[in-house]
Amino acid sequence: MAAGNKVEKGDWTFYGHDVIGAKMTAKMLAKLKFSKKSIDLIAKLVRYHLFFSDPEKITLSAVRRLVRNVGPENIWELMNVRFCDRIGMGRPKESPYRLRKYESMIDEAMRAPLSVTALKIDGTKLMELLKIQPGPKIGQILNILFEEVLDEPEKNTAEYLEKRAVELNALGDKELENLAKQAKDKKNELEQAEIKEIRQKWWVK
Repeated sequence: MAAGNKVEKGDWTFYGHDVIGAKMTAKMLAKLKFSKKSIDLIAKLVRYHLFFSDPEKITLSAVRRLVRNVGPENIWELMNVRFCDRIGMGRPKESPYRLRKYESMIDEAMRAPLSVTALKIDGTKLMELLKIQPGPKIGQILNILFEEVLDEPEKNTAEYLEKRAVELNALGDKELENLAKQAKDKKNELEQAEIKEIRQKWWVK
């Protein structure tokens, strides 16, 4: 069991209390006849309440891992637990800006990424259809198809994408490369626009 360490101002820090606390929480709630669903959720919130939340140092990938650990449907409940924990320990609340910045990072982490996986065709199908081997051409064609579907979602059908893929495959390497770059740039612009909208929502940069 992790031991407590006394710090200068007389507080005690119990290292590992998040893990041990989660186990104790589950046992106590089971004795109180809580439902398994409630026990699993509350124990999970206790387990992950000690997350690092400095938005100036934490990475978006770390926030994504936290969201994945507790589930996107529970992440705001976890934030509430964190607020209560800080108050209970007599610690100052996060500054308004830092708090909003971290909340904006959660929103950003939960944003559905723009990805070619949304297409009704994939690389394996392209290689089979076009009789070509794995290589940059597959990615170029997928990126071009995806850009077209972003503009006109109704084009996301196997029939249209297969027909269009054959047309793209007939283009010269340089022309295909240029179209793919334009498509990738368009995707990046749309992603940045979404992120900007999220940050404006939370009044952060």
